[in-house]
Amino acid sequence: MIEKVTGIVLTSIRHSDRYDITSVYTRERGRVPVATPASRGRKSGCRRGTMLPLGIVGLELASARSSEIRRLRQAASLRVWRSIYFDPHKMAIAMFLTEFLDRLSRESGSDARVWDYIEESISLLDALPRGLALANFPLTLLASLTPLLGIAPDVSGYVAGSIFDMRAGGFTVFEPGHSDVLRGERARGAWLLRRINFANSGRYRFHIADRRTALELLLRYYSIHLPGLGSLKSPEVLSQLL
Repeated sequence: MIEKVTGIVLTSIRHSDRYDITSVYTRERGRVPVATPASRGRKSGCRRGTMLPLGIVGLELASARSSEIRRLRQAASLRVWRSIYFDPHKMAIAMFLTEFLDRLSRESGSDARVWDYIEESISLLDALPRGLALANFPLTLLASLTPLLGIAPDVSGYVAGSIFDMRAGGFTVFEPGHSDVLRGERARGAWLLRRINFANSGRYRFHIADRRTALELLLRYYSIHLPGLGSLKSPEVLSQLL
């Protein structure tokens, strides 16, 4: 059976001399492992450069009889990124997004709303100039994605001096009895981050250390509510550049 899907290319690993296994986050089926030719020539159905990380692609996939891995019949680029692969700051963000989306797509199933939002966000990343909005992009994406994933924190109970309970996803004036809490300025930061979006992110001025801490805490919040996300390697590289 041949199926047509639209996907975001994530990671690839060498499977054999002939094939790589490429993880593709598809709009229709969530994460799909695809056997792609190791040599991307004219006869392979996959042009060189088509299956780059964060590439938006249209794929024709064939089902394998005894494996969840799909065989690639044809691949075509649907969007051409003009700066992501050439700007070192955007490349660092792209590396982070690729790792994050690979973990997220393993944890969650297919959701067209989430896929569309991520595709729009990558398009925005490609168009952004250098500046605060670009530096804040990872924070903005993680914070604004939580409602679509069903893990948005409830910030309505925030008052000065309250505690943010990361497990409950809300503010309280009582001690929760566990260590996954934020107090003081970090609790206020959680309240502020819930309000960030791509329209206003250029007005958020973070000190470098504060931006690094905010990213770490957002990823910690994600790992609490989506345990399969685990620990990511790319934020360290990202924090050095941004």
